[in-house]
Amino acid sequence: MTPDKRRLKAKAYEIKGRKVKVAYPPELFESGNMSQILSSVSGNIFGMRAIRNLRLEDVRWPPGIIRSFCGPQFGIHGIRKIFGVKKSRSQPRSRSPKLGCRARSTREQVTKHGSGG
Repeated sequence: MTPDKRRLKAKAYEIKGRKVKVAYPPELFESGNMSQILSSVSGNIFGMRAIRNLRLEDVRWPPGIIRSFCGPQFGIHGIRKIFGVKKSRSQPRSRSPKLGCRARSTREQVTKHGSGG
């Protein structure tokens, strides 16, 4: 493996019992593209076949990644106001048009997920 490829590998930097902390080089991610970042991190972790039971408990972002993401236009309080939700968590998801869903069905699903349901 070349030094450049080795530098881009994920690294387990802390192992305590059954908990492992893994770091990814920020160069792997496209700045400002939170969907790509989240799918890369969770897809990589959950794609590990050698591990049977796995739970992603926390994600911490380096300052450069945080600065590259401007966040939702309305902020969390604005999003909750739009959906009429006070405390429920939003569930980030994407709806793919290739699923063949009609507009009404898609709207219902987006509303359900946006309202924490």
